[in-house]
Amino acid sequence: MAAPNIIEFQGAGFTYPSGREAFSGIDLAIEKGGAFALIGSNGAGKTTLLKHINGLLYPSHGRVLFDGKEVNKKTAPGVRDRVGFVFQNPDDQLFLPTVAQDVAFGPMNHGLDRAEVEKRVKRALEVVDMEGYEGVHPGKLSGGEKKRVCIAGVLALEPEVLVFDEPTGGLDPRGTRDTIRFINKLREERGITVVIASHDVNVIPLLVERVAVLHKGRLLFDGSVRDAFGDRGLLSKASMVPPDVTRLALEMGCCPGKGLPLTMNEALRYFQKGG
Repeated sequence: MAAPNIIEFQGAGFTYPSGREAFSGIDLAIEKGGAFALIGSNGAGKTTLLKHINGLLYPSHGRVLFDGKEVNKKTAPGVRDRVGFVFQNPDDQLFLPTVAQDVAFGPMNHGLDRAEVEKRVKRALEVVDMEGYEGVHPGKLSGGEKKRVCIAGVLALEPEVLVFDEPTGGLDPRGTRDTIRFINKLREERGITVVIASHDVNVIPLLVERVAVLHKGRLLFDGSVRDAFGDRGLLSKASMVPPDVTRLALEMGCCPGKGLPLTMNEALRYFQKGG
């Protein structure tokens, strides 16, 4: 039996005060415990759409539902307690003198007692392998370490849903690998619903099974990652390309149909079998 939907967009659209339309006519449903990505080129409307999940923005028309209830000014505070949002730029979230203070900020604002706050900070930093950094100024951290502290700060609130805007943006290869590992770990061990917006097609197959393709504010596709990246016509229309390893396989004319590799490991298995 399919899991219940935790997030739903019903004919949703958003227009900025300037009159510019960010997106329109969006119908999407995201299952509880799932891993889902919004993909598309820059300016497709991904980040704006994400901000509607917890009421950072509200639709100009249509509705956004969280756990069956409409997200509006009245319900948004409760939704934000259940949805953690990790922004693209860590410096937008880190603003206190030490790592521990930054991670503790959310729980403290929720009125938790000191012992509970300390317990949550310790647990969150352990999850992202940042224990021992409690007294460090965030400005002295690498980009990947800052990202991990941001994730810890959100985890300290014990959310049911984690929303990531460009989770690997600006990270070096090691930081990218670590971030992918932590996101997958959270979903597997805690059952957290993961929602991602990214234009980095190489990391998408490592994080999610299902994608929605956006282009100029319109939904072009909603389905499996494999079907999306195997459809050259769709990708061309969305001004996108498949992952590097997939593109190489297509250019070589190998791995037809469902055998198309999306990751390096898939490609290695294919060629080791004599494909």
